[in-house]
Amino acid sequence: MPTLAKPEFSELSFAFALTHEFAQRHRWRLASALYFPTLEEESILGWDAGIEFWGLSFFIQFKRSELFQYRKQAPCYRFPIYKPRKSAQHNLLIQWSQRERLTFYCAPCFTTRDELTSCALDGRMTRSSKFVPARNLPMLAPTDNAQHYITFTESDTAQFRSKPVDVEGVRSANYYLGGDSSRLMNADSGASLIDSRYFQRLNQALDEIGGDSNQSADRSGNTFDRDPVGTLRARLRSILEVEWFLMIEAPPRDAL
Repeated sequence: MPTLAKPEFSELSFAFALTHEFAQRHRWRLASALYFPTLEEESILGWDAGIEFWGLSFFIQFKRSELFQYRKQAPCYRFPIYKPRKSAQHNLLIQWSQRERLTFYCAPCFTTRDELTSCALDGRMTRSSKFVPARNLPMLAPTDNAQHYITFTESDTAQFRSKPVDVEGVRSANYYLGGDSSRLMNADSGASLIDSRYFQRLNQALDEIGGDSNQSADRSGNTFDRDPVGTLRARLRSILEVEWFLMIEAPPRDAL
């Protein structure tokens, strides 16, 4: 029989610690305050938290993990899925993911309160939690009364059970806004990521156009470095009389 460890903290404690680190680490990308739906709204939407960045948004349903481990085998984690008769949360989350691809279950690779405290204080919440893409999960029939689980390991392997179905795209939370995020988002969402490099390119393009009073300050980098989004919006209003502007690179002539 495997060893089973239940979580020692609440879902809210985990959600707060992870969203706080997630948002603080990438606060310059935030386009709005984090959104936590009411219980009534969650029953319609299927997710716990919405994080809106410039160029992309995340929608997350948080779960607490159980740890189970067979002797001499690597630890494995799991969390239960609500049965359709109890809650439509699972199917709602998948339906939401069909229009918002960055929709996930999120669960930790730990179970104890001490581990939660350590990860939160050391800035390791996103590295120690897994994002499971909802769009890669099967829907449940309304009459399905089986207890299903999503199981996963620290090495990013995951399955939807009771009948095992491999789940693709499981990564640490940090991966989705980590070092290779621009390549990931381009491939995953079908759109270019609006990130710091995009802001810098747009700022340089406005320098070339000229005609605004903030140009010298922007070139020195002082105003732009402090508030890139606010500076660009002010410059766009001054030069082009628009609120925002998207730049698209034309393909090479031989590719047309």
